[in-house]
Amino acid sequence: MWNRPFQLSDFRSFGKAFCSIPLVSLFIFGIAVTVAAPKDSVAGSGDYVVVGSDTAQGPMIGEILTGANALTLREGESLVMVDGGGAKVKISGPFEGALADAIAAGIETRSAVAAENGGGDWNLVATLANLFSDAGSTTFRSFGGAKATLPDPWLIDIARDGVHCVDASGTPKLWRGPKDGNETATLRNEPTAQEAKVDWTGTADAAAWPIEVSIEDGVQYSIQTQNASLPTLVELRSVPGGLPTRMHAAAWMSDHDCKEQAKVLVLSADIDHLIGELAKDGKF
Repeated sequence: MWNRPFQLSDFRSFGKAFCSIPLVSLFIFGIAVTVAAPKDSVAGSGDYVVVGSDTAQGPMIGEILTGANALTLREGESLVMVDGGGAKVKISGPFEGALADAIAAGIETRSAVAAENGGGDWNLVATLANLFSDAGSTTFRSFGGAKATLPDPWLIDIARDGVHCVDASGTPKLWRGPKDGNETATLRNEPTAQEAKVDWTGTADAAAWPIEVSIEDGVQYSIQTQNASLPTLVELRSVPGGLPTRMHAAAWMSDHDCKEQAKVLVLSADIDHLIGELAKDGKF
């Protein structure tokens, strides 16, 4: 209770307190007001990062959501997210309500994928949010979804200089893109001078890594195609095999400069938790 007249300084004090709240619904004079958290806030364990958004009104790809976020999905619309445990979740409309309600109502359709998995040594949701919010990348951030350039996350693009991540348990493939006609390149391990020919025939877009050239982590290789004036210089990084989920592998790839490959891995991974047509089932 006030024991003195309300003064201008009281408004200022109230304003400072109001702005210091990261995410909360306040009721002021009977009106519900939501204050959004800063974009660079740290994601918590119960957060989700949007990696696919087929909606007219959002949320956008790269956004971090909590269970308290309100969603409106019309018939035919869907939202694909990754949770802090590395599971990929898809919610299909029609649905209107809090994200937590959709997750809880769809619990019977969920497969046990990442509930027992730890978060790793980094914040998975925040890492993937930064990955998919990168407007300068080849894949794009939008309401309609992200389009990948590579058909497979483990391909080495022979036209792109820089770091390429490879599956430690598999044999890398060299990708030339969609072309028609035969093509030959020379692959060379720069430190050891090992080299071998690589051939693509017909419409084949990928060729196996030649056994004559050893695969080494952190080593630079040159790829000289017959029609290029300069070789492509690539460095291989082997993704550890003991990561809990594919999403953790994608986060590791993102942190090691394989961002485009990481996005393709996230986008091409199967859905772990499918939550669909909740309204039709009479749950909402």
